[in-house]
Amino acid sequence: MFSSVAISRSFSYVYARPWRMLFYTLVSVVYGAICYLFVRFFVWMMLAVTWFFMTWFLGKHHLIPDDKSPADVFPRIWQMPADPLATLPHSPDYEHLKGSEAAAAGLIVWWVYLVIGLIGAFAISFYFSANSIIYYLMRREVDATDLDDVYVEETDDDLDAGDPATGEVAAVITTTTNVVSPDEVPPPPENQGDAASGA
Repeated sequence: MFSSVAISRSFSYVYARPWRMLFYTLVSVVYGAICYLFVRFFVWMMLAVTWFFMTWFLGKHHLIPDDKSPADVFPRIWQMPADPLATLPHSPDYEHLKGSEAAAAGLIVWWVYLVIGLIGAFAISFYFSANSIIYYLMRREVDATDLDDVYVEETDDDLDAGDPATGEVAAVITTTTNVVSPDEVPPPPENQGDAASGA
């Protein structure tokens, strides 16, 4: 019920202020593209720095490739991320790797793809966050509702506790009704009729 009302209001906001909605959407797309490029460059730089220090730790390459040298084997396990705008995923050269080297290549690929997946996670998070912000801005524009005005359903515990800001405690009024059967009703006093006639 609440979601259908929110969806209908979203469509009404678009019809009421289409140019404002288009402006907010364009701003979010441009800002999201800039943030996406920054996150992608940061991930590339992190992978490139990691690759550089790994090759520096393993030593220099030989002039003649040697299958026994770790410095010559490591580029087959993990290729150097050269261009920040190029594709970040890679595939090791499993054909020229031994069993333990192939296992190490698989572990490195798993961690590299996990880091690259953060770019997609950022894109999804930014999409939903931007849409929520646009909804609040359109609601303020059309319904004149403040950005921090969010409906929160109060529970029974909140009603019993009262308002913590003012220190007032809500009073719970309980009423009890005693039901008396006709047999238990006491008879009227005898002198009540005489007093009424004398008056």
